[in-house]
Amino acid sequence: MILSQVNGRLTTEFLRGNNYLGTITISPTWNSLIISDVVSPSFMANFYKSLAHIIDKNYDFLKECQEKGDINVDLEVL
Repeated sequence: MILSQVNGRLTTEFLRGNNYLGTITISPTWNSLIISDVVSPSFMANFYKSLAHIIDKNYDFLKECQEKGDINVDLEVL
């Protein structure tokens, strides 16, 4: 779900310039909002740590894309 939202914010120019064809999002058959309430807090903490690590590792690239207008994401909020 996170990946599909990020992909939705990519511009056409970015997609073409990086030979990006797209993604396929497959939704689970269960209600993901309800499931998120029952997922272990320790799992979610590790999940968010992993996302933060990916963002930190790629911050310069993301900042460059943001400045060129390739993505519409507020990196400070992210």
